[in-house]
Amino acid sequence: SEIKQQGSRLEDALCGAKSSPTPATLGRKAVDSLKASQNWTRIELDGTGESILQAEVDSGQISNESSLVQILTPLLREVVESASAILGIPLVLVNTERHAYFEDPHGGSASKPDMLVTHPAFYTWNKSDGDVQYCKDGFIFGKGADWCLRDCWEVIVECKKDIGMDSFTALGEGIEYARRKSFVSTAERLSEVDSRSRRFTRLIVCDSKHFYLVLCVDGNA
Repeated sequence: SEIKQQGSRLEDALCGAKSSPTPATLGRKAVDSLKASQNWTRIELDGTGESILQAEVDSGQISNESSLVQILTPLLREVVESASAILGIPLVLVNTERHAYFEDPHGGSASKPDMLVTHPAFYTWNKSDGDVQYCKDGFIFGKGADWCLRDCWEVIVECKKDIGMDSFTALGEGIEYARRKSFVSTAERLSEVDSRSRRFTRLIVCDSKHFYLVLCVDGNA
């Protein structure tokens, strides 16, 4: 009916469209927008320095995305621990690669970001059978504790075996997480939930040689 159509248009205006473009489209549009606003910076390192993971790449240790996550975990954990000390806030790095918890507010399947940085109170421990083969000392496995606590999820990490410098699909996947995280449902609006912190999503999208650091506001990079 016309009333339903008007209601749907109003909800889309307030909360965003009910469907998302493909990751490649999301990533390309984000890069075009960032370049136009001069907020896109690509850093090329001088000299002949190698990637921090060059030895692992050369020896064939990075055979898939899971092996990359395993190798990156100790390195990223050091970064998280340093940030935690500087900020004076306890933070942990959680491997969430096999745990679907990132809800689709429009009814699609929940997604599995590779890693999550959050306060220890806001994740749920869960080591699956698939996690066991990639576990090392100090690794934390699980998922975000509850969708309503997503404003406490500080950083989402998505790893790819090879993201390619001219392919923006991986970046688009990260931005889709930001779109989901910042979405405020009708029920949440009616219950006057403080959703301001959900507007912001920090992303790390990386492979063995490249990475993006992205701040999204209201689901937009």
